Amino acid sequence: MDWNKIKSEYITDDASSYTKLAKKYGIARSTIANRAGREGWASDKERYRNDLVTKTVAAVQKKQVDKMQRIQ
Repeated sequence: MDWNKIKSEYITDDASSYTKLAKKYGIARSTIANRAGREGWASDKERYRNDLVTKTVAAVQKKQVDKMQRIQ
């Protein structure tokens, strides 16, 4: 079982859930939930989302600054 792949999918895919992963990989939902709880997957997912939002906002701001500089 490739737990790194499953964890990565859970963290990076907003549509993902323990139930969906359990069905996809043929594992009991409780097995995934227990492992995720021990390893802090929910915190990792939240951190990933926050980082993604921060990077997106920074990219948009940079585009706006670049546009304003070209206008001036």
